[in-house]
Amino acid sequence: MSLIKIIAISLFSLVFIIGCANKKENIILMNAKTKSEKTIEEKKVNENCKKYLSSMKHASYYIKNEFNQAYFKKNDFLGAKAQLFLVKNNSSGIFAKNINKANTSYKKYFTMAVKNKCDIASFRIFPLIVIENKITLAK
Repeated sequence: MSLIKIIAISLFSLVFIIGCANKKENIILMNAKTKSEKTIEEKKVNENCKKYLSSMKHASYYIKNEFNQAYFKKNDFLGAKAQLFLVKNNSSGIFAKNINKANTSYKKYFTMAVKNKCDIASFRIFPLIVIENKITLAK
């Protein structure tokens, strides 16, 4: 009878140890999955931030470059002021439409970058405000 007790206790101990070991391995696997999922999410956020900042940079460059080429190189600040007025009032002119599309794109990606907590320190001032300030300083 004592042999049966020893075998039963041994089997019970073995089952208990194996059961605990599996739980421990499951916990380790679950932790490993969460860490890899977090790194994947961080990579997606970083890629999205790069995309948003790149699009904002392009839109900002386009707006500033268009005004520079059309008005500031020629020192035509009155024309720039008039064009800025047309842009702000959503004129149907080609120049105003293109600038408004770029500005809309800038605002869209700016909002998305803020939501994703991207580093937007260099994009705090909107390009049309930069143009407006340049016109004001030229007076």
